[in-house]
Amino acid sequence: AIPYIKKILTSFNIPIFSLPGFEADDLIGTLAKQAEGQGFQTYMMTPDKDFAQLVTKKTFMYRPGNRGNPSEIWDVGKVCEKFNIQNVNQVIDFLAMVGDAVDNIPGIAGVGPKTSSKLLLKYNSIEEMYDSICDLDGKLKDKILLSKENAFLSKRLATIVTDAPITLESTVLKCTPPNLSTFKELCKELEFSRIYERVSRMFLDTKPAEKGFNLEGQLNMFSVENDVNLAINKGSLISSLSELKETVPHLSTYKKISFYILFNKDNPLGLSFSTSESETSYIIFNQNINLHQTLMALSPVLVSDSIEKVFWDSKAFFKILSDFNINCQAPIFDIGIADYLINPDSNRTFSAIAQKHDIQTINFDLLDLNMAQQASAYLTEITIFLFKIKSTLLQCLEQNELLKLFYNVELPLVQVLIDMENNGIYLDTASLAEYSKYLTNQISALEKKIYNKGGRVFNIASPKQLGEVLFVDMQLSENPKKTKSGQFSTNESELLKLKNKHSIIADILLFRTYQKLLTTYVNALPLLIDETDKKIHTTFNQTITNTGRLSSKNPNLQNIPIRKDSGKDVRKAFIASDSDHILMSADYSQIELRLIAELSSEKNMIEAFLNNEDIHSITASKVFKVDLAEVTDEMRANAKTVNFGIIYGVSAFGLSEQSTLTRKESADLIEEYFKTYPNLKLFIDQQIAFAKKNGYVKSIFGRKRYLINIDSRNSFIRTHDERNAVNMPIQGSAADIIKVAMINIHKEFNTRNLKSKMVLQVHDELVFDVYLPEKEIVRDIVEKNMEHAHISKVPLRVEIGFGNNWLEAH
Repeated sequence: AIPYIKKILTSFNIPIFSLPGFEADDLIGTLAKQAEGQGFQTYMMTPDKDFAQLVTKKTFMYRPGNRGNPSEIWDVGKVCEKFNIQNVNQVIDFLAMVGDAVDNIPGIAGVGPKTSSKLLLKYNSIEEMYDSICDLDGKLKDKILLSKENAFLSKRLATIVTDAPITLESTVLKCTPPNLSTFKELCKELEFSRIYERVSRMFLDTKPAEKGFNLEGQLNMFSVENDVNLAINKGSLISSLSELKETVPHLSTYKKISFYILFNKDNPLGLSFSTSESETSYIIFNQNINLHQTLMALSPVLVSDSIEKVFWDSKAFFKILSDFNINCQAPIFDIGIADYLINPDSNRTFSAIAQKHDIQTINFDLLDLNMAQQASAYLTEITIFLFKIKSTLLQCLEQNELLKLFYNVELPLVQVLIDMENNGIYLDTASLAEYSKYLTNQISALEKKIYNKGGRVFNIASPKQLGEVLFVDMQLSENPKKTKSGQFSTNESELLKLKNKHSIIADILLFRTYQKLLTTYVNALPLLIDETDKKIHTTFNQTITNTGRLSSKNPNLQNIPIRKDSGKDVRKAFIASDSDHILMSADYSQIELRLIAELSSEKNMIEAFLNNEDIHSITASKVFKVDLAEVTDEMRANAKTVNFGIIYGVSAFGLSEQSTLTRKESADLIEEYFKTYPNLKLFIDQQIAFAKKNGYVKSIFGRKRYLINIDSRNSFIRTHDERNAVNMPIQGSAADIIKVAMINIHKEFNTRNLKSKMVLQVHDELVFDVYLPEKEIVRDIVEKNMEHAHISKVPLRVEIGFGNNWLEAH
């Protein structure tokens, strides 16, 4: 294989270094040291822990991910943490003590990693340890004395050479494009057709953003270091309100302006705006000019319908404007939303590049620079960056057919979310206080039961201590699963497997449920109440999830429990404004099942929905081969599990874990299910095939999700992306549909000048604080707009309820 590896590397114009009589480790060590001497920041790409001895402030280990684990970068701190040592110089001593059978390093017999770390914390090196051998006693002393010769031999063997007779010529390391014709011939000879297709696509594709992987190339390698100097040189300081007012009329001649407000913690430091890729103006707030005065002066520009306003986060900017009753008018462009649509994964290329630009969290008090000077540097840099990147992102949106989703759904949604956040919702703190007492008493009682059953007092919240009780003391499993760190796994899925083994498991699971309710919601929610209006104002985020769903924080509404009885009192605490209002919940009925029936054109499912039949009972009747009247509650429950599970790629094992069926019965049920719904199976296979061919899947509205591991040879990683290939078009379409409904409802509420407000959104549900005289009007508006947000063969249905609190309404 080696000659072919060298040929492939040569075809990629990757230089190869070799030296007779020296191992690769020694060459890497020597080259890394020389590179550091030449001022380079160097990464040694290897999983071999021996290279940790070479890590410095400028030389790092890049450990590639494997078996589903992410890659890691080891710096000096990480090395010391991993080996539990005081400095990197001790790595060689550590390796020498522990030994390595693979590398024929004998080590000190009977001394493992923990003992080695302890010894090195006490003695700086092997030499010092042997010099202080009198301090040791017992068996450990005997082991160390017997292995003295091996210890020093091991240290020599573990030391990587850093002075091999080889010279680093940095010019030969410059990256150049591969020779694809040579590579193609090699792939042809080796029958690597798929590999050639993937590689050539990366280098030849004229639309790199289509696959979602090469957006960085479209940014023309935007250089922060180079362009910031340009920005600062061209930056113009506006030092007074009168000077700003004189500037504003001139701004009306521009077609596009980017804006940014810089904060230090919660305090506004300054504002900047750019009118070209090299011209920017900035204001540092002081006694002569503040944020309010600046925004009021700029309001003619912000409300202009002929100037495009470019923002990094338009929602954050608009919320500030709303404090001063300024309504920014279209056209606008939101860089963050555009970036999110182009590649919705959390490790987005643009976001990685822009990370140092997202500077809201910087604590300027900690910087060793004049705050005003530092703020001006950031302000001039960021708005030029936003101005410059906008045209590239617009082109990417167009190439990926995302313009309609961007301009018709995501941008209009911004104002809807702002109003919902500002509306807020009242909380019944008295009921939560009572529930807090109840949960505290229940937790205390459960603790005593668990201690009695476990045979001793221990920290139930500690996975380590809990694992020892369950698997060492009580022996509840012959072969308990362990985590990577070697301790027993006590996560919920593992405990559920043991539920029938001992009643302590049910107590532990309930203890955890009560603890989470108490700490995450019952005691935490009252702390989030705004002192001004006594309401809770959650924050919605539309650029987090990779399916298009909204997320929220402070509180996280998406995780507020509803299905378990123990969690219902949390929803009960969300209440209407006053006696003149009532809460209304509008929830899409089985929207994901309706969408999968629609997208797969599955006749049997479509008919059931068109006839308003219970889809779960119909499914149970067909797969269990009984009349509809003979379907039991257990049959329906199992059919419901598989109906929803299919969307998430449920396996026989997974179904058996979630139902009363055995694994064999689950496998038979899934087989019968696909016989009953053959088009559904065809749809699933087609989605996976589409993802493998194109690298992405998309929703009804064109939202894309990129599946970069769809061809992975690791079955665990690959099947995860295969499940996403089926799930995302369904969940993404449902997310888009409710967003469209929210926009239309919000618009109609405003047009009719209603007092009722939309206050919450959770997955497929909307919650409204309804003014009682408007109750029927609101019901009609909401039902109409939710059911007609997307027209399809399978009609959308909405369940609407009213109540004094969220639980009653739902």
